[in-house]
Amino acid sequence: MVRFTVTIRRRLLQGTIAGLALLAVWPIGILLAPPAPLATPRDATEAAHTVEAEATPDDADTASQSIEAYAAIYARDLRRPLVDPEPPVKPPPPKPKLGLTLEGTVIEPGNNYAFVRTRADGTRIVSEGQTVQDAEVVSIESGRIVVRFHDELITLTIPEDM
Repeated sequence: MVRFTVTIRRRLLQGTIAGLALLAVWPIGILLAPPAPLATPRDATEAAHTVEAEATPDDADTASQSIEAYAAIYARDLRRPLVDPEPPVKPPPPKPKLGLTLEGTVIEPGNNYAFVRTRADGTRIVSEGQTVQDAEVVSIESGRIVVRFHDELITLTIPEDM
């Protein structure tokens, strides 16, 4: 509940009375105001002749130039966003999968070989430094090989089910 002090009550009452007084006086002011003079058709033609006499060819060029300057604004779609949205960021292409499976290794002094099964060619025998389906064989150890595939080192081991 709102409680007002005596001073606030007086001010509210004075404001209300002043508003009511203005509402009562306003129609009287409208009735007592002098009427606006009506323009006759003769006055309008005289005014038009006066404007035509004062206009010069330079004024006509200036008027047409100013309208042409705003033509770009008139042609614009004012409902479009003020700033063009940034194009959506394209996600990076998915990394290709390595389609190799290590089937076995042969470790000999000076010569290490690996048996690698590919999806397309079947089983191939490779040594260190050779490339199989875009994967370069970096090292061959007992039971595992390391390959470089798209600048990434991947270790392949022999599956346990073999």
